[in-house]
Amino acid sequence: MPEHYWNQFWQRNLTRRRALVAGSGAALGSALLAACGRGTDQVEDGGSLLQKPVDRTKEARAGGVFRAADALDATQWDPTLQATTGAHNSRIYSRFLKKKTDYLEFGQEEIEAEIAESWEVSPDKLQVTFKLRPNAKWDSRAPTNGRTVDSSDFVFTWNHLLAFGWKIAELANSKSPSAPVLSLTATDARTVVLKLASPDAGLLTLFTSNAYLSVSPKEAESAFDIRQPPAAPVRTTFLITYRQLARF
Repeated sequence: MPEHYWNQFWQRNLTRRRALVAGSGAALGSALLAACGRGTDQVEDGGSLLQKPVDRTKEARAGGVFRAADALDATQWDPTLQATTGAHNSRIYSRFLKKKTDYLEFGQEEIEAEIAESWEVSPDKLQVTFKLRPNAKWDSRAPTNGRTVDSSDFVFTWNHLLAFGWKIAELANSKSPSAPVLSLTATDARTVVLKLASPDAGLLTLFTSNAYLSVSPKEAESAFDIRQPPAAPVRTTFLITYRQLARF
């Protein structure tokens, strides 16, 4: 039988199979749409498949419990090390500033004070002065004994960052000529001054991140080991407060 006969035979059968597959796929898709598409996001009882956000901030209270999830276990409590995840840092340590909290809407990336009460940028943009809150206190137990957070804690934290910080090259000009901060000093117990190598529009945003300058108590230099692993594993659901640090 001529060769072209078989070529035409296989082409006809192949075209028929493709048509059958396409038809069955369209039929299946139509069935799924018919089953699931009543009112797009509506279920049969009239409810919605989408969860509606509810503002529950009024239910929050001092001493309450905040539960959250994280993909990694906490291995130690030193905020300067990469091994301590950002999620753990944010639940233990404070920073100069923070992103403004927004309710039931996307964040606007506005900055507000956290452990700083206020801040001031010099006219030449080469100095930032932070005034610390007078009512921020460490844990009531030893070794911090409920004392007020002061500028010496930030000086200790800065020196600790210079020695061990995994992102210090993005802050300290002594580590990288492109980094903005020349020095961090304390002028009194509540005042911290940063000298800058050049104006940096993104500096304040960096200080809202727990990856850069999360303040640690100066007692961590000698009174307890801030790199101590947790006494018990901190797993997927956890509550962490600074109170756990005093047990080390």
